Amino acid sequence: MDKSVDELEEEQKNLKMRRAQLKRDMIEETHNAQFNRMKILTHWRKLLRLAKTEQLKKEISIYQQNHDREVDAKDAIL
Repeated sequence: MDKSVDELEEEQKNLKMRRAQLKRDMIEETHNAQFNRMKILTHWRKLLRLAKTEQLKKEISIYQQNHDREVDAKDAIL
């Protein structure tokens, strides 16, 4: 416990430097996490768009078949 003033000042200086480094690391990690979250979201949206496009194409095909059937039925009546 017999630390000199110089040793205490040096220890305080080291603590401040470590704290500053940790703050920089935390800011960088937050930035990286946000960037990666956006990359994942962009990829997920792309997958959802593909799935929705496929679903809409199937629905259009069904509507087209129904329409053709109705037109054939009306043609048969005429």
